[in-house]
Amino acid sequence: MKQIKSIRPLVVISILGVFSFGLVMWTRPDHESVKSIPVKKGDIIQTIRLTGTLIPEKEVEIKSRLSGILEKIFVEVGQKMRKGDAIAQIRLIADPQSVEQANRNFEISKIQYDIEQQVFQRNEYLYSKGVISKGDFEEVKRLFLVKQAEYESAVRQLEIVKKGFKSGNKDISDMVLATLDGTILELPIKEGASVTERNNFNDGTTIALMANLDYYNFKTKVGENEVVKIRKGDIFSLTLNALEDIRLEAQWSLIHPKGETSDGIVKFPVEARILTTGKSQMLRPGFTAAATINLACDTSQLIIEERLVQFSNDSTWVMVMQKGKPQKRLVKTGLSDGIMVAIREGLCEGERIVDGD
Repeated sequence: MKQIKSIRPLVVISILGVFSFGLVMWTRPDHESVKSIPVKKGDIIQTIRLTGTLIPEKEVEIKSRLSGILEKIFVEVGQKMRKGDAIAQIRLIADPQSVEQANRNFEISKIQYDIEQQVFQRNEYLYSKGVISKGDFEEVKRLFLVKQAEYESAVRQLEIVKKGFKSGNKDISDMVLATLDGTILELPIKEGASVTERNNFNDGTTIALMANLDYYNFKTKVGENEVVKIRKGDIFSLTLNALEDIRLEAQWSLIHPKGETSDGIVKFPVEARILTTGKSQMLRPGFTAAATINLACDTSQLIIEERLVQFSNDSTWVMVMQKGKPQKRLVKTGLSDGIMVAIREGLCEGERIVDGD
């Protein structure tokens, strides 16, 4: 009997608890049972993240103006050079047929020159004695000068055929020279390799790849939706994978007008000049860099999470709590950053949007 009496108070308390919970649930407003999020003001910044590489601003391929064999290389990769320093020497392999023809022209022009020289000297003596007229002497002198020019030309032609250039010509020689102040990045061919000259019909063989490592560009590609929002001259910041503590400033310097299609996607090559100075010695060509670009910004706008916005045909709407009940309301959206979206029309600050999740 004592045990039964002790159970009765517990049963009464349990019944009262269940009754109280049911009363609270019955009297609680509907909006407290529906999850909602308030409309608030905030900023929307639309950004994209681009990954690209650092390339030297000035990078050139050093080529030869002569065809032949790479006789000697005077430099090594990583060596710093001044403009005009010797990089390599080319050994010309003359064409036997061309050499024979040049020798023949040289011998013939020399014989003709020697004969005309003797005739000129004889007539010059006779003219000084008044034996021949001035007109006859000038005609002899003219023929002599013509043969002299032909002989000198034959000498030069023979030298060019044998050596590939004329002695004393600074523009063309068997030495390959640096064309700028910079660093040797690559030596594509080895000593003994064949070299093709650079001319109007041939790009020629690259002897060395050089670059000025004091100035760099950031190079990447952007989609067609982003390229219309990038403006030449805009400044942004870069981070480097290899140097996490380094931040660089860059400025858009080149936006290609024509896109490149790859796997059905159009991308536009773009380049930016690195503005940060004093850190170039830490940089290397080919470093991977990442840029966060602000494409657009909306400040002090009403914003909500974009997932709360519903779309149906041409309408955009959200579910708003009104008088404790969810109601559909048409809205006009603005800028979006992929998470939050600006609301142009249809909502007021403080209103609550039904969260269906």
